[in-house]
Amino acid sequence: MLLSLAAIALAQTPIVLVRAPIAGAETVSIQVFFRVGSAYELGTEAGVTHLMEHLLFRRGTPGSLDRDVERLGGRLEATTHPDLLRIWCTVPKERALKAAEAIRQAVAPLSADKADVETEKRLVLQELRLQTLDMERVVLDLLWQRSAEGSGYALPTGGRAETIQALMPQAAFDWSRRALSRERTTLVLGGSASLEDAARIRALFDDLPSGDAVSEQPPAWPDAGGYSMARMGDVIGVGFRAPSPKDPRAYAAWMVAWEVLA
Repeated sequence: MLLSLAAIALAQTPIVLVRAPIAGAETVSIQVFFRVGSAYELGTEAGVTHLMEHLLFRRGTPGSLDRDVERLGGRLEATTHPDLLRIWCTVPKERALKAAEAIRQAVAPLSADKADVETEKRLVLQELRLQTLDMERVVLDLLWQRSAEGSGYALPTGGRAETIQALMPQAAFDWSRRALSRERTTLVLGGSASLEDAARIRALFDDLPSGDAVSEQPPAWPDAGGYSMARMGDVIGVGFRAPSPKDPRAYAAWMVAWEVLA
């Protein structure tokens, strides 16, 4: 193991806080996980989490959040998974609190202009079109959907073109208020973050609202033991079932090491 994870409770809060200290690191990795994703969505709203992720980057002037973190000497990224939404950055250790403040502003429930929603819907649709040109991605998606058939995990994380087009702005706003909540949050601090740093950063997220209408657990993972195959031309792909992350900590351990040590 490159590192050990220690869950710490510094105050009464539903937010799970995890420190992943790495001796000698000059950077801090700040990762915020929300237990939400495509597996929690209904078929009629497939892609709403991915759309919400896009909209988080439109706080103030579009692109300003990226620039704020870049000015601190770091970089900011976000990813939608079937059962996790992950937002993270890696910055020099002395600028960690400022970077955390920028992320905290980004993950406040949405109240964006409806025109922003339509703009981001077009960008998401363009992403989906580009993915159809990547044959490796197409095969992997088919394998995933086949292995997860009958489960919410079969829904594509990016959504479907028809549901993205049909999503109303209010649906994205409502989803953000339900999904970006204290109860669904795990905060992971890796690298040189001290206990004092962790306490200050965690305090920034303590006033996230409470969510009320997203199920606590995603749909049951598909039945174990099977595999699926797909063939395109002369290429045969085989997909095996992987374990579902019950919480983000094991995944975070690997990503913290990658971010801080890269």
